[in-house]
Amino acid sequence: ARLEAVQIFVAYAAYKSFPIYHMDVKTAFLNGLLKEEVYVAQPDGFVDHDHPEKAKYALEILHKHDMEKGQSIGTPMATKPKLDADLSGNPIDQTDYRSKIGSLMYVTSSRPDIVQARYQSRLTEKNLKEVKRIFRYLRGTVDMGIWYPKGSRFDLTAFSDADHAGCIDSRKSTSGGIRFLGDKLVSWMSKKQNCTAMSST
Repeated sequence: ARLEAVQIFVAYAAYKSFPIYHMDVKTAFLNGLLKEEVYVAQPDGFVDHDHPEKAKYALEILHKHDMEKGQSIGTPMATKPKLDADLSGNPIDQTDYRSKIGSLMYVTSSRPDIVQARYQSRLTEKNLKEVKRIFRYLRGTVDMGIWYPKGSRFDLTAFSDADHAGCIDSRKSTSGGIRFLGDKLVSWMSKKQNCTAMSST
C-alpha cells in the first residue's frame, strides 16, 4: 500500500478510536521450519506507547553510523548557503554516503522534515556534510514524529506554496504541499517545477 493510504487509515482509526493490530504473516507450510527467531510477544524495550519503535530504529542508525555523540542541532538543513551541484567539490566514497541515506529512508515515513532527493549522482564532501547534519538533527529530535491522537477533527485541509527561482543551478522554482485530516498530517510533497518561471505572479 502507498504510505499515504496507510497514514489515512491510521488517522481514521484514531479518529474513530478503533484498535489497530500489527502482524507479520509468514507464508509457509504448516510444518515448515522458520530460519529466523519468532517472538510471541515483543522483546523488552521494543514496546513504548509514548515513544514508538521508530525512535528505537533512529537510535540504532545513529549508533551504526557513529553519530550518537556530539552536539545536536535544531534544523535539518542550513538556510544559507543553499545546497547546489558543487561541481568543483572533492568527490567522496559513494558507498558510505548511500549507506547513510538508505538508513534514513524508513525514518522519512514519519519524519517528512528530513527527506532529501536532489544531488544524488555526483557526491562531494558538501553532500556528506549535509547528510551528517541530518543525523545531528535526528539525534536532537529522536522522539519526534507524526502523531495521530484520537478525539480530534477529521476535515480535510490542504496547503500549497512555491518559491521563485529557488534552485541555484537551474533557477527553477519548487512547489510544495501538505494535506491534513483534522490536525493529522497524512500527505506531503515537494517537487522542482519542469520549466523556469519568469515571474512569481
